[in-house]
Amino acid sequence: MSIISDNIDSAEEYILEAVGISKKIEREYWEIILDQLSKLDSEAGILLFGKKSADVINDTMFAIRKAIEKGGYRNDLSKVLKQIGSVDAAGLKVIEALNDRSINISTVLDRDFLGNEIVERLASPDAFKVNIENDIRRIIAKNIYFQSPIKTLKEELKESVISSSSAGGTLSRYVRQIATDTMYQYKGEVNRKIQEKYNLDAISYLGSIIGTSRPQCIRWVNEKKGILLKEKQEDSTFGYLPDEVKWAKNNGKGYGEKGKPYYLNLTVDNFTVIRGGYGCRHEAIPFKYSEKAAARTKRFAEEHEKYLQEITE
Repeated sequence: MSIISDNIDSAEEYILEAVGISKKIEREYWEIILDQLSKLDSEAGILLFGKKSADVINDTMFAIRKAIEKGGYRNDLSKVLKQIGSVDAAGLKVIEALNDRSINISTVLDRDFLGNEIVERLASPDAFKVNIENDIRRIIAKNIYFQSPIKTLKEELKESVISSSSAGGTLSRYVRQIATDTMYQYKGEVNRKIQEKYNLDAISYLGSIIGTSRPQCIRWVNEKKGILLKEKQEDSTFGYLPDEVKWAKNNGKGYGEKGKPYYLNLTVDNFTVIRGGYGCRHEAIPFKYSEKAAARTKRFAEEHEKYLQEITE
């Protein structure tokens, strides 16, 4: 095992533990929906517009919220997410190795406070409503509007709700997303504080490129060799961070819609936190630029790619 493989493994273990909580309650979640669907107006198995339609949809959302809160889902999830302070130990070893120095993280930030703040931001009731309830509401309303067969509505809802595939149901997909974002944003906040404390002037954009990778991540990993500099260097093959931030905001994806509450406004200062946007699993690791450190980032990137290939084959 190496510091790179440890870093990858600790991240995945943390995410899987959170997703496991969601899978425990998905069936209960599904039974609640089935019970509510029986109250919709129908004739010969076909949905009808009825006076009760809007009430049934609202009652369904209320019943789901009530059951999940009663079952302690949010408390259980919060407990897992708040363990985030122990996850970044592996990431800290990568930063220390990249910079060839020890780093005293206790002088940089209050890890518990930071972890709690990120959890509350991403796992709030409002975020839950946007990611869970709106999808169920949309599916039910659409099928009522088109007067679909009840069977069709149930099939579409079940596909959305139940983890019958590797993608998972609505709840587990949502939990995977927030577990991923809390962890990588937390690591990014730690990295930002370290960058400021130790006056580090370069970033190693560490991670692999897959089929769903965003344009900005592909650009930073491939075209810019995984290195972004805070100070401009003439004829450098690496990226100049201020220019890359502008490029991402104009050409990138994954930051949300500008002007909306959940829009991620990427800047040079918060780059280590936001990186490629929601769901991004790349890490922006700060270091003091030198040719030796640049060579080290290349070796880490190759090791990261090799290990990912090994565990996904």
